[in-house]
Amino acid sequence: SYQRPVPPAAAPVYPVGPHGYASIRLALQAWQTANEQGRAPSAVIEITDDGVYRDHLDIRLAAGEQLEIRAAQSCRPVIIPVEAGCGRPDGFRVRGADPVAAHPPSFTLDGVWVARRPLALYGSFASVRLRHCTLVPAEGEASSEPHGDDRRFSLVVHGMPCPIAISSSVIGRIRVDSPETGFEPLPLNVSDSVLDASGLRDRAVLGTDNRPAWVRLSLSRVTVLGGAEVHSVGLAEDSILT
Repeated sequence: SYQRPVPPAAAPVYPVGPHGYASIRLALQAWQTANEQGRAPSAVIEITDDGVYRDHLDIRLAAGEQLEIRAAQSCRPVIIPVEAGCGRPDGFRVRGADPVAAHPPSFTLDGVWVARRPLALYGSFASVRLRHCTLVPAEGEASSEPHGDDRRFSLVVHGMPCPIAISSSVIGRIRVDSPETGFEPLPLNVSDSVLDASGLRDRAVLGTDNRPAWVRLSLSRVTVLGGAEVHSVGLAEDSILT
């Protein structure tokens, strides 16, 4: 079993598994029903087994909402995002608020594998946290994808502002497509993790069209396989960049 620190839930918990909702999507729908007119703006979706969950995940978060999707203690579920109705692999999309929103939402992913397609972030967020996660792109299973295909990335960021904190995780390539005009570089803070480009000529962090990512990168006890092309680097301690 996989043991990790699991903080107490600070919001209503919607269990997914043998004794809860049959899918992450159904748990999300239950939260959305409870949250009509903003009456329950925070939720924890907790997966209570080691199952493989093939779900269509296109999540829209309004201003002020807080969502955490996590594994229960000792569990290590796998999420494979698929298209609605047909089961073909699809992206795991989380959409934040409009960039001018006064109180952007927050999103946390904790203790899960995401396989075959990237986690894609759109819009503005107060924070995005990835803890004890493994994000495996399609290339991790088959190396025949075209070079520019989003499926070769583990995390694709289209939103801004969108501060991201990654801890105790293994993440494939990260691409930041966020706009530069009118925004400070996106804070990307990584600790106790591995960023793996999965190729000698690839970069673990990069921007659109292989340009440097509009990112301020901070590293603490991190191994970066493939290096990173970013706007700037903040703190970098006890880390290895190859």
